[in-house]
Amino acid sequence: MSLNEYKRLDLTLMLVLAFVAEIMGQYLHIKLPGAGFYLSFSMMITIIAMLRWGVVGGIVSISTVVATLIFTPELRVSIVVIHLLSYSSVMLIPIIFRKRSVYEIVSTTWRFMLYIVTTFGIVMVVYSIVASLMGYPFLEILVLIFSRQLFSLLMSYIVLLIIRHQKELLVDMTIYFNEDKETKK
Repeated sequence: MSLNEYKRLDLTLMLVLAFVAEIMGQYLHIKLPGAGFYLSFSMMITIIAMLRWGVVGGIVSISTVVATLIFTPELRVSIVVIHLLSYSSVMLIPIIFRKRSVYEIVSTTWRFMLYIVTTFGIVMVVYSIVASLMGYPFLEILVLIFSRQLFSLLMSYIVLLIIRHQKELLVDMTIYFNEDKETKK
């Protein structure tokens, strides 16, 4: 299997996983309105995809948008734009962290935490900025999305801390694929 074939397969699998995770999160949030929290691992799956494939891994976040819009009762163009722009903004994260290898990010706890928090944070800030440009109050939206995403952020961080020690999961797949080819020669 070539690198591009593997990349397509891997990203497709992560897209599906993120979509299902978001559908489950949205569904449970609706069914348990008094729970006081929202939990979805879709952003965690996006983070894994970006660590593995860089900027292109950010396309996994689009599945989050589609799943969210399925549960939006009053679908308007403004809501679609807000979600598309905010979740697409995760593609900036690999660019921001480009001077560090995936190994450096994952193996250093504070860098790894910064990567995760920055990923969630950029979505929240861009969401709030775009929403404010469409007439919604910036600070209220920021507080709302922060409170909604905080539990997902914390749980994702804990899970990612646990799985970061799994070899071959949180690695730059382009380098890994090429190294694996070299060792088989």
